[in-house]
Amino acid sequence: MIPIENLQTLAATSFDSKNFSQAYNYFSQILEQNPSNAEAWIKKGLSSGMISNVENMRLDECLYLIRHAVSLRAEKSLKAFAADKLIDIYEHTIRVLNGALSSAVQNHQKVTMPEGGSTLLYMAGQSIMRINSARSQAQAKLQALDLMVLSVELDPNQATFSALISAIRGLLLHSAKNGNYLATAIPDGSLLTRVNQLKTKTYTEASQKYPEIKKQLEAIAASDNKQHNTSAGCFIATAAMGTYSHPKVEILRLFRDTVLEKPLMGRIAIRFYYFFSPPISRLIGASPTLKAITRTLIVRPAANLAERTLRKRSGNRNPNES
Repeated sequence: MIPIENLQTLAATSFDSKNFSQAYNYFSQILEQNPSNAEAWIKKGLSSGMISNVENMRLDECLYLIRHAVSLRAEKSLKAFAADKLIDIYEHTIRVLNGALSSAVQNHQKVTMPEGGSTLLYMAGQSIMRINSARSQAQAKLQALDLMVLSVELDPNQATFSALISAIRGLLLHSAKNGNYLATAIPDGSLLTRVNQLKTKTYTEASQKYPEIKKQLEAIAASDNKQHNTSAGCFIATAAMGTYSHPKVEILRLFRDTVLEKPLMGRIAIRFYYFFSPPISRLIGASPTLKAITRTLIVRPAANLAERTLRKRSGNRNPNES
């Protein structure tokens, strides 16, 4: 058995040099000899977070080990150290997940469109694939967000609150841009509910404690409203079809972004639609009868017209069409 003093030196050297796999093993051996060593628990937890990858997410282990150290009454300075490092692990995890998402999208884009196929449907398929890939990462994104929550618990200050607020906002915006995956990853939409509850709690607490953050949140609210107005989905079509990622909704969104958004009158029409459609979409979403009527009389004809227009503009018009 290696003397604990030697293990502590080896563990510290490995951790400082960012050799986290070795550090994890050394801290494990330290804890076999001294299970009440709070620093070893924390650094083992941080090491497990840093060696997480898409195939082997170890964020739950990271959270558990650090919380165990807290139960051993870790010193305040040690908790502050962990809080700072948890932010690093969060950023590392998001980079890994987003990198995997980008790779999946790029690999799918290498698949060539069948000869004579529809350019529009091919593009819609690419979009749906991206949304499904993002949805598969939703749980991991929530686990990463838990790291930021723990960071605030360990060392509640303006910096950790600001980092958590940034993480919450970033996750919500990323979800909105990728098929609203927080709302659809689980049928009951509980992931989105959880994030919104955390947002309300965090924003309220931070605003009460830090005037500077309150000003930042007011600016964020204005920015988020602008983002919503310029990139929101097709409310009525989504309500009628039941999902943001339905091919008909994808077609309408593509038509909006590539055709309507360009001329002034098109942009005015889009703003007009976003102003009046939310309450209408809520009525449709609550009524199976209205959903069926809207699908038949509005969404499908509009999507078919949009598809013919886009196909014509792309030079890939079906010769059988009149």
